[in-house]
Amino acid sequence: MTSEQHSERTIEIDTATLRASFLRSIPRQFQAAAEKLELDLVLEAHLKQTSTPLGKLALAKELIPTLDRQKIITSLTEIDELRTLLSLSDTPSFSGVSDIRTILHKVEL
Repeated sequence: MTSEQHSERTIEIDTATLRASFLRSIPRQFQAAAEKLELDLVLEAHLKQTSTPLGKLALAKELIPTLDRQKIITSLTEIDELRTLLSLSDTPSFSGVSDIRTILHKVEL
């Protein structure tokens, strides 16, 4: 197995694990709606656009439905800001971004 194939396999395993964790973390009152809206497929489509494991985790956390009014307002504000930024300029590329948690952990030691 080439390193590229191994990397792709790891990403698939991580995505499957993340998907299962995401589905378990959806509050009970949202389970039926999440299934009807196919939120697991929405998550998978969004995960294909992320470049780092940290981005995948953050995305999954952001997609979990909530009843918290302040979180909803904050999320809608962020969406409006992003729409404005995207309409004003080119979309920034994050393809070269790497996860620096390992380096930061070593520095803490």
